[in-house]
Amino acid sequence: MASTAAGMTWTASGTVDETIFSRGLVVEDVNNNSILDTAELNTSLGESNPAFTTNNGTMTITYTTALTIPANTTRQFFLLFDGAAIAPGTTSLAGQTSAIAVAAATDI
Repeated sequence: MASTAAGMTWTASGTVDETIFSRGLVVEDVNNNSILDTAELNTSLGESNPAFTTNNGTMTITYTTALTIPANTTRQFFLLFDGAAIAPGTTSLAGQTSAIAVAAATDI
């Protein structure tokens, strides 16, 4: 039986204030080579703008088209961020951490 997803909710934690990410987007690794290719970058499944509205908060990305995954198959995705809110020359992020994950199966 296939599963259908309308989007994903991501939860952030760590020492970085994730509100610095101006946009988050999900891109599928269509050729499953674990490398973000230019063609894949141009086919985002959906985005959140801004990415996180609060530090250590959540970000929901609703797909532009629902994603159907057939039973007994896997799909690989990239989660990308724009850092437009990070000032040029900023070095205060060195040594900082950020963990961003889907916290529960119900978030898919």
